[in-house]
Amino acid sequence: MVERINLDTLKNLIDGNVKEDATCMVKFYSTRCPYCDNLKPDYETLSQQYGNIHFFAINVDGYPEDNTAPVKINGVPTVCMIKIRRKTKVTVLEDPKMPHPEKWYWLEYIKEFIDKEIRR
Repeated sequence: MVERINLDTLKNLIDGNVKEDATCMVKFYSTRCPYCDNLKPDYETLSQQYGNIHFFAINVDGYPEDNTAPVKINGVPTVCMIKIRRKTKVTVLEDPKMPHPEKWYWLEYIKEFIDKEIRR
């Protein structure tokens, strides 16, 4: 299940203001982005496959473009992993060398990212 969050919730995740350690995936999207809309089913599938990871989505319409943004993104969709431990670590998935023509990210590319980051 993917939960929609706002900017305040994102900041709380990054600041580690949660009750316990957690691993979270966050998808940044826009309602005006066809890639984002097409990626939605794959992201939902991932949330079901990785039950031990919390999946979130945040609408960047209105997201600050200046230095106050808690995660620097180059555009949408963007996916990142937030590992909340003693020290929180945010890792942004790099843009694919060969983007999917309709979704930007290939499902396998996101899976490889998740599997690699979980092992770190």
